[in-house]
Formats: sequence, structure tokens, C-alpha cells
Amino acid sequence: MKKYEIKQILKRCAKSIGIIPSNCIFCLKDLELERLRKDNNMYEYICKNCFEKYKEKFDVYVDIVKALEEKNAKHIYLGKYDDIKEEIMNIKYFDKQYILKGIMEITYTKIEKEIFEENIENSHIIMIYIPTTFKKSITRGNISKYICMQCLEEMQKKGNIIIDNVFVCTIAKIRKDIEIKKLNKEERKRKIKEKYLYVKDNFLEKYFKKCIKDNRNIYDFKIIIVDDVYTTGSTMRNMVEMLEKNIFKEIEGIKRIGEIKEEKEKILNIEYIFLSLAKD
Repeated sequence: MKKYEIKQILKRCAKSIGIIPSNCIFCLKDLELERLRKDNNMYEYICKNCFEKYKEKFDVYVDIVKALEEKNAKHIYLGKYDDIKEEIMNIKYFDKQYILKGIMEITYTKIEKEIFEENIENSHIIMIYIPTTFKKSITRGNISKYICMQCLEEMQKKGNIIIDNVFVCTIAKIRKDIEIKKLNKEERKRKIKEKYLYVKDNFLEKYFKKCIKDNRNIYDFKIIIVDDVYTTGSTMRNMVEMLEKNIFKEIEGIKRIGEIKEEKEKILNIEYIFLSLAKD
């Protein structure tokens, strides 16, 4: 039996027990029936009509992160919070993570175009999710990690990205469970540093050390920091500070883009991308 056939059997089993919906996640239309009628629906989790309807609601928007403008950081999001609040609440609090699958089917092609607009054959692509507490991870999971894994699934389906170069990890843990939603901008900046603690010898730290041992002229890293909702960006910027302080610090014999003085110098190129479902 071929791998593809085994995968299809497993998917059918998952659908039969409700792990993967066999109905459109938005209107509950029977997707199997739609396929039998040959309605040209190429989507796995949404019907053709809902794709046309919801592609107006979920789109890909890009902003420059002004606080990290010197690093050419950009923020990619899929809608304004008030417009897609219902879907986020369902994913986050009502155990409907499969809605992400539909959202990604609608938006991923555009996301890929924005993130991977250049030749990335030799790039190291790291997706970093924001950690949550053990209690929250048990009761509702980690939506930031779900987004990473769904992006990875879409990458595999599209086949445009070399998956061997893509990694999903986190670099921090919760030190103090602080509720920051109701804090103002200045309070968030201060409290966010108390909330997260950098984890030494994490996967990315070890991977980076291994990479720079390779005898290359250019070390190209695309760092995608993922969260569910972007408000002030303080959480994501805090992750960047941790990376710059602990991993991408000054390394003997390797220069960052913008510091190059001689042609023969080895180059470290790091691109930061913030990815979220919504901007508040």
C-alpha cells in the first residue's frame, strides 16, 4: 500500500470520529458529497462557496514594524481583531482548532508569497511560537503553536518550500503568569520582561551553533515569530531581544548585513517576520 493511500485511510478514520471535520467548518455543508458531485472543490476543510465568501473576511495584510525598522522587520496578519474575533474565540476557548485549517486554506498562498518572496533555497526557516503556561496548554492548547503547525502542513501540501530547512520551536518559557491584556503600552513593555524567561541551550541556540561551523560565506536565517493577536507587539519584540542577546550576538569572523567592510567577510543575514491571525 502506498503512503498516499495510507494517509487517505487515516484521514477518513479521523473524519469518522470527528478529529477532522467531514463538513465545511463554516456552513457544515457535506464536503464528501460536494466532491462526489464534482463541484471542483479542491479544499480540504471548506466548501467552494465559503471559500469565496470568507476570502473577503480573511486576507493578508503587511505592516512595517517601526520599532525594528533598522532590521527590516515586517508584520503579517490576516484581519482586524474585531472582524475575526468570533473565529479566534472559537479556536482559543471552544476547542475548534480545526477552524485554523480553513483559514490557512484561504490565506496561505498569499502568506507564502509575502514571507518567501526571495530565493530561499539555502535559508534556514525558523518558526518560533510564544510559550504558554502548563495549565493553559492542557486546557486549551497553544494557539501560537497550532498556527505554526498549520503553516507547516500547508507548506507540505504546496510543495514550494524545502521542509528539511523549516523548524518549529520556542526559545522561552513562562516565568510569571501575568495577564497583560488590560495593561497600557508602557506597562506591557515592563511586565513582558517579567513574564518570559529565555531557556538556555534551546533547539535554536544549538542549531545556530551547528550551522556556523559550516564553511559558508552567507548564513541566511528567516525568523518567523508567531502569535494569535498582535496588539502592541511587545511580546514579539521581546522574543527578538532574547534572540539578539543570546543567539545572534557578535560572533568572531562573521558580520551582520550592514557591517560588511571587506568582500571576503562571512555574512550573517537575519530577517524577522511577525505573523499573527489578527491585529488589535
